[in-house]
Amino acid sequence: MFKPLLTSTATLALLLVGSLPGVAQSQQTAPSRENQQAPQGQQQPAPQGQQQAPQAKDISQEELEKFANAVEQIQTIQQESQQQMAQAVESTGLSEQRYKQIDKAQQNPNAEGTSEVSDQEMQKFQQAQSKLAEIQKQSQSKMEQAVKDVGLEVQQFNRIFAAIQQNPELLKKVRQMIQK
Repeated sequence: MFKPLLTSTATLALLLVGSLPGVAQSQQTAPSRENQQAPQGQQQPAPQGQQQAPQAKDISQEELEKFANAVEQIQTIQQESQQQMAQAVESTGLSEQRYKQIDKAQQNPNAEGTSEVSDQEMQKFQQAQSKLAEIQKQSQSKMEQAVKDVGLEVQQFNRIFAAIQQNPELLKKVRQMIQK
């Protein structure tokens, strides 16, 4: 439910500003389920082939500035969301490590290193899943609002994101804007 949104925004963050310790670390330490599922969200870049990315000349300086501002806000929202997710898992009585082990076992029961999951642990895991889904829903709404608050529509944001992925010059401009 969460993978494309978190992956795309994390990828975007890493592309734009390099290896931000907060974003990179939060991606490594947060429970893995939110990194494994696709959200019902709007901030996912359009799949390749469905939408042509605009050329650099089609994106104004103002749009790039709005985009950079949105990215900064999204990074903050992501970091907060990752912290909330980690706390939500631990509030069920599971450690993040155990949550990840159970998640791995759920995805691939025959994988090495997966151990037996008790009924009690499974119940805690399911409680965590429910909490994570709610946090992600709230986070996604906040990210969408952040995009709108800077004066872009989500579709515009996605088009600019696609263009930046394909155009190193645009990427460089946006990086510079964010690092100011």
